[in-house]
Amino acid sequence: MTKTKTTKRALMLSAMSLLMCVSMLIGTTFAWFTDSVTSTANKIKAGNLDIQLLMADSTNTYNDISDSTKPIFGIGSIAQDNNAETLWEPGKTQVAYLAIKNNGNLALKYKVALDVENVYKNLYKVMEYDIIADAKPDSVKKWESGNSVVEGMQIITTDVPLAVGATHYFALAIHMNEEAGNDYQTGQVNFDLTVLATQDTVESDSFNNQYDKDATYSLIEPSLVSAVFGDYKAEVEVPAGAPGGNYSLDIPEDKVEITNNAGKTSMKFDMSLLNNGNKVSPSGVEYSVTIQLPHPFVKVEEILHNGVPVNNFSFNADTHTISFTTTNFSPFEVKYNDYVDSSFPLEYTNENDQYHITKGMFVGKNPVDFDATLKAADSKYIAVDFVKDGVKYYVVSERATTVFVTNNASVTQLVRENGTYDLTRVESGKLYTLFSSLSGNDFNTVYLLPDTYNEGTTLNVSSSMDIIGLGDTDEIKVVKAYSTGSNQHLFNCAGKKSDYIQVTLRNLYLDASEYNFKKPTDKWGRDNAAVQSIRKSKVKCYDLNVVKNTNKSDQYAFYVNANNDANGAYQDAYMYVENCNVTVRNTSNVVSCLNGKYPQTTKWHFYHFGITCNGVLYTTNSGNNKNVIMDANDWTWN
Repeated sequence: MTKTKTTKRALMLSAMSLLMCVSMLIGTTFAWFTDSVTSTANKIKAGNLDIQLLMADSTNTYNDISDSTKPIFGIGSIAQDNNAETLWEPGKTQVAYLAIKNNGNLALKYKVALDVENVYKNLYKVMEYDIIADAKPDSVKKWESGNSVVEGMQIITTDVPLAVGATHYFALAIHMNEEAGNDYQTGQVNFDLTVLATQDTVESDSFNNQYDKDATYSLIEPSLVSAVFGDYKAEVEVPAGAPGGNYSLDIPEDKVEITNNAGKTSMKFDMSLLNNGNKVSPSGVEYSVTIQLPHPFVKVEEILHNGVPVNNFSFNADTHTISFTTTNFSPFEVKYNDYVDSSFPLEYTNENDQYHITKGMFVGKNPVDFDATLKAADSKYIAVDFVKDGVKYYVVSERATTVFVTNNASVTQLVRENGTYDLTRVESGKLYTLFSSLSGNDFNTVYLLPDTYNEGTTLNVSSSMDIIGLGDTDEIKVVKAYSTGSNQHLFNCAGKKSDYIQVTLRNLYLDASEYNFKKPTDKWGRDNAAVQSIRKSKVKCYDLNVVKNTNKSDQYAFYVNANNDANGAYQDAYMYVENCNVTVRNTSNVVSCLNGKYPQTTKWHFYHFGITCNGVLYTTNSGNNKNVIMDANDWTWN
C-alpha cells in the first residue's frame, strides 16, 4: 500500500510539474537547444547539449581547449609544441590534431567554422586550409591541397551527426602558399575554430524523431568582424540573436572619401555587413559598431547615417574609437576635429591614461590640453606655437635636440605661450656654420623663424635632421646668393656615416636662382639645385616653395645623385617630394637624376606627390625608381 501511494504521489507531482511547464510556455516561442564551442574563452551552458573541443599535445594526449583564450595558430598560440608563434613562410604547413566530443545526453549535429583574424599585412590572403577527417597524431604526412582562407568566420564542414558519448577526430592543416611574395614579410594572422552544434533527429517523442528536424545553429557568444580602410579600422559585433552564418565586413576603398581642411575632417564611407557573402538586411537586430581613428587627439562632432544624425555615439580617447549601434548599414559619415597635422610625424605614449606627447604638430589646439607636462619648466619636451595661413599651430619637440634660429639682431629670445626658449641667432650668410656644428649629432630639429637667410655657401647637412620653418612659407626664405664650381647647391644632403641619414625639409621658401657676383650681369647661375640628395642620404621635402628662375637649360630644383662615397662604395640616392610649388625654366627642370660614375650598379630614387610646376600639376612618371608618382603617405624607402 505504501508503495502504491508513493507511486501515485509521484505521478501527481509529475503531472502538476508538466502542467506548470505548459502554462509557462503559453505565449512564448519554441527555441531549440543549441551549443557552440570555440578555443577563445566560451562558456558552454545549454542544458544537456554539451560539446567539447579537444586538441592533442606533444605526448598525443587530447586536452580540452574549449575555454582557452589563445588561438590555435597565431600570436601566443595554444599550439606550444608546434611553434607557438607560428612564423609563417612560403611553403610552410602547420597541423593541429583535434577532436569534438559529445559530452551531453542528447544526440547532436555540428559544423566547424574557421575563425581568421587579419592582424597585419593581409597575410591571410596567401594562406590555405584543409580539414582531414578521422586523422589522429602523425597521420598527416604532407600537404596535399586546400581551400582559400577569408577574413572572419567561414563554415568549413557540412552537418556532421555525433551520438551521445561519441568523439570525432580530425586534423586542421594551415598552409602558406609557395608563391607568396615579399609584400607579406612580417605579416601576421591568427587562426581559430568555432564548433556550432544543435539537436539532431535521433531521440523520439510520442510520435517520431522529427520534432527537432528544424533545429538551427546559433552562436552563443557574439562574434566580431572587422575591416581596415586607410588609417581607420571598423568593427561590428554580431550578437547571439543574429542569424547564424559566416559574417564579414565590406568597406569598398573606392567608396571612401576623406577630406581635411585646417583640422576639420569629414570621412564618408559605405560599410556593409555580409552573411555568407550577402548583405544583411534590416531585421530588428541591433549591431554594435566601433570605428577606430588614427590617434586620440580629436573631437568628434557628428556621425551621420543616411544623412541622419546618430545620437547614441560615444568616443573613447584611450582606444580612440567611436561607438554606436545600428540595425542597418551604409552610408555613414563621421565629422571630427583632427588636431594633428597628419603629414607631420606623431609620437606619444599612454601611461595610466595619461598621454605624453614627444613629437608632433597640432592645428588650432594647444597640445598641453592633452599633456600638461609640456608646460613644465623641466619638461624634456616643449610645445611652441606659431601662425601659418592665419591658423595657430603648435609643434612638440625634444628640448635637448631642438634649435630655434633667426638672424634678426633685434630678436634675442623666443617667447611663446608656454614659456621662454633658448634662441640661436646666426649672422647673415652663416647658416652653414650652424649646420656644420650640428653634423656630429645623431639627430636635431632646426626651426627657422620668419626671416630671410642669404647664404653664400652651400648648406651641407651630413647628419639626420629636420629643418622646419615656423610660420607662413613665404616668410622663411633661404636664398642662395652666390655659387662657384665647388659651391653649388643650396642644401646638400650627404651622409658620412655607415647608415643613411634621414633629412626632412618642411615649410620653407628656397630660392636657388643666385647671381654670380663675379659677373653681376650673369643671371644664369651655376649648375646647382635647391636640394640635393647624394651619398648615404634619404631626403623628404614637404610644403616647399622652390624657385630656380634661370635661363640656363641645365638648372634644376632637385638633384638626386647616385654616386660613390669617399671609400669608393656604390651608393643609391633617395628623395621624396610632397605638396611643393616649383618655379623653373620648364617642367624638365624639376629634377635631375644622375648615376654618377657607376651607372651599372647605383640607382636614383625620386618619389613625388602633389608637385605644382609653373602653376601646373607635375605628372611625370618615368618608372624604374626614377621620377615615380606616389599616393600620399603610401610609400616607403627601398
